[in-house]
Amino acid sequence: MQQSTSQLPLATRIPALVESIKATKAMKEQYTREEATLMDELAQAEAEVTGKAPGSEGVELSGLIPEGENPYAATPAAEPEPEDAPKKRR
Repeated sequence: MQQSTSQLPLATRIPALVESIKATKAMKEQYTREEATLMDELAQAEAEVTGKAPGSEGVELSGLIPEGENPYAATPAAEPEPEDAPKKRR
């Protein structure tokens, strides 16, 4: 808006503000969807790096995905307990 909305008459100001708010919310929703798509792509790419994919040598992770929270990263299999380990009681 070129003119400050605070200078508009109330009958014009309120609808103008409502339209601005709706447009802002729509942009916010679009940016949220775009961010989710980009984060998903980043998670996949970082999983390739942590999985030692060809060409990943020396590639640094972004730091945007906390360690252990990448849904695409392979999780190490649980190690079997040694035979002589004390048994857990239930």
